[in-house]
Amino acid sequence: VDVLFSDSSSLDYSRYPRKCEFWVNATHPDLDDAGRSKGRAGRVISPRHTLAPNTTCTYHFRGHPRDHVWLYFVSYSHLALLPNTSHNCSTRLRIWDGGGALLGDHCDGPRLCDHTSLRNVTRVTRPCSLGESYVTRTSSLLVQHQSDEGTALHPASFRLKYEFVDTHLGGEPWPGRRGEDPPPQPCSRIFRRVKSGQIKSPRNVFLYGRGGAANLSCVYRVEAGAG
Repeated sequence: VDVLFSDSSSLDYSRYPRKCEFWVNATHPDLDDAGRSKGRAGRVISPRHTLAPNTTCTYHFRGHPRDHVWLYFVSYSHLALLPNTSHNCSTRLRIWDGGGALLGDHCDGPRLCDHTSLRNVTRVTRPCSLGESYVTRTSSLLVQHQSDEGTALHPASFRLKYEFVDTHLGGEPWPGRRGEDPPPQPCSRIFRRVKSGQIKSPRNVFLYGRGGAANLSCVYRVEAGAG
């Protein structure tokens, strides 16, 4: 007999038989080794215990107002040990942007970015592309995993990773000088009539690095007020 222990306060254990609901907040108070909030990025594993028939597990992802949610599935498995007695979509996965837009509705499994499972301390894999992941236009995302037959005889499991992407840039967009070619990058900003403050490089990974361009040039223009 195999015995599997699961942390009752983790995201892979549903405390209530019929209410399988989890919340992932970017404001998680604990910090990781790099000094970042643990809520900013992490992974979610489907419940390790069996689920009763007609159970829907709901995952709420909530970020800061200027965040976007980047989510991708590392693995997804659905195996029916008995013939399906209801319909062809007895296990269903749906993903919504916080604004109400449906990002995915799957019976056979979501987009996968499974090559990330090969990443370790000695191997670096390429970032997940937009075609292998889900990105919101708002600061929240909702995932629902529905099982009509239950998971005792129709096992279904998944592993996903998420990241709250900070899109805040500060200042206002800098349109560049008239007739300038090429136009400034989206990260170029202008700061008008401010006595003091801070200018920081972008934290949006879709502009450069893992999710964007290999090279990025940003222009920052500061204009003082009259007098």
